[in-house]
Amino acid sequence: DKKFVAKQYLTIFKLSNAQNYKPILVQFDKVKQIRTKNGQNMAFVTLNDGIETLDGVIFPNQFKKYEELLSHNDLFIVTGKFDHRKQQRQLIINEIQTLATFEEQKLAFAKQIIIRNKSQIDMFEE
Repeated sequence: DKKFVAKQYLTIFKLSNAQNYKPILVQFDKVKQIRTKNGQNMAFVTLNDGIETLDGVIFPNQFKKYEELLSHNDLFIVTGKFDHRKQQRQLIINEIQTLATFEEQKLAFAKQIIIRNKSQIDMFEE
């Protein structure tokens, strides 16, 4: 949760307030890889944002793209579409990036950074 607060300037969300296709900061608690009838790999995952957990699904096309990333025990930014399955909310994951990659890209495209709290200026002087 501290990590989330520290990275809030990236305009990220938690599972509780996330919307479709908005960046959510999570870690993967569980990744259960399965094979579809067509022999393609996909995965059912449990996402954790430090407060709540949510089930997610990664379909074959996305799984192929992000399989390598899933083996890292890292913080990730995921985006996707919320769905209901068996009366449970779940996330159909569309995109996965490491937090570091997401932050790098976000800062590269930032036109300006506004610091609202003067006590945080020291952090940015590096």
